[in-house]
Amino acid sequence: MNSLNAASLRILQGIGGPAGPAGGYRRAAAHVRRCGCNEQEAPAVGGLVLGVGEVTPAKLATAFATFANGGFRLDYYYIDRIETYGGDVVYESRPSFACGACETARAAPAQRNTQRRDGPAYTTVGSAPAGAAAEQPERSSEIVWPAVPPELVVQLAPPVPAERAVSAQNAYLVTDAMRDVIRQGSGARARALQRRDIAGKTGTTNDGRDAWFIGFTDEIAAAAWVGFDLPRSLGGSEQGGRTAIPMWIDFMREALAGVPDVEPARPPGIVEARINPKTGELASDLNCNTIVEIFEFGRLPRRESDSRYGFDGSCGRGADEQPLEPDAETPAPVSGPSRSGDIF
Repeated sequence: MNSLNAASLRILQGIGGPAGPAGGYRRAAAHVRRCGCNEQEAPAVGGLVLGVGEVTPAKLATAFATFANGGFRLDYYYIDRIETYGGDVVYESRPSFACGACETARAAPAQRNTQRRDGPAYTTVGSAPAGAAAEQPERSSEIVWPAVPPELVVQLAPPVPAERAVSAQNAYLVTDAMRDVIRQGSGARARALQRRDIAGKTGTTNDGRDAWFIGFTDEIAAAAWVGFDLPRSLGGSEQGGRTAIPMWIDFMREALAGVPDVEPARPPGIVEARINPKTGELASDLNCNTIVEIFEFGRLPRRESDSRYGFDGSCGRGADEQPLEPDAETPAPVSGPSRSGDIF
């Protein structure tokens, strides 16, 4: 099974709006860069859909982990902590973490009340009302981290809430599309893990010089790459879904052992709608051949015209009849992710 690159290119060109294809390239590249790639790794050109930029496995895993984390980008690190022979900490990383509650707290206006406000990752302290200062904690605008055992204080640095790169709705839609890569696309071999929560994408460069598979759940993201130090073809039949995915499966089988198989939670603002699978338009009530798709609220495609269907109980016109144009007053469609197989 192969990726439909021509369809991907048309999508890229179509999201440019009045700016045309070039606008689509710029818009897509900006989106990718928010997930951790730079201008060289994600150039604003049509070849972006074919992987013209060179990216390391660590960078690519970081970008995909953005979707696994609900839209938050977490930077990778190699060294956790450095200690002297005597146990003194001379360096410690400060990894970021995805925290939707932290984002809500930052966006909400400051509230002054008499209660301590406890979140999943930190506690803030409010000010005391008049006449009750002696009974309330000292007023502070600082973040107070949860108490930890004294013997661990020297070893822990406060974690850093990650910045949001894409919306939760966008992350969910892209993840859902990549789950279809596993269910019915070029990553079908990953079904050997017998899990519902896996999403991912295969990749193969020109002449089969590089074979990729990047897959994730909401617990872990991993990238598998096969290639030579000095680029040369792996062979005419080598592809990401054939060459790279076996090692990814072996790794994830161990990494996910004992981890519950839980599908991603759907964020608010995601709706379901029936569409015509041939055109992508919202289905007419007279259309019997439909599928259910998910969309971000307010960004649904236009509705197909009822006039292309008969009123005699049939589901549509004959094969030799041309469909009529959609109603003139129907709004223009808004481009969005597709779930028609391996079209990303």
